[in-house]
Amino acid sequence: MKIVLTCCIGMSTSMLAELMSQASNAYGFNDDITCIDSEKLEVIDLDADVLLLGPQIKHMHRRLYRRYHTKMPVAMIDAQDYGCMNGENVLLFAHDLFKKHQCNR
Repeated sequence: MKIVLTCCIGMSTSMLAELMSQASNAYGFNDDITCIDSEKLEVIDLDADVLLLGPQIKHMHRRLYRRYHTKMPVAMIDAQDYGCMNGENVLLFAHDLFKKHQCNR
């Protein structure tokens, strides 16, 4: 599954993506987890299975949801999981979103 994380600057999100990758490997999943600057999402056509937004760009959620929700689930990363860098919780959240999105198609 391809999971994309986005935020403003990307330093903490990059660390979270690495922790998510470690959790993915531990679970035996085959996830591709990447980060992209939120401004780029305004001009590209993103190809992913799940799009997760960092808490600092909550103001962009509605706009990004409108743009991508028919292609993939778009959701905010839980602020506590983000702050604690809980890659496992965020990974499992992404997988749950993906499953629900597939069921609703």
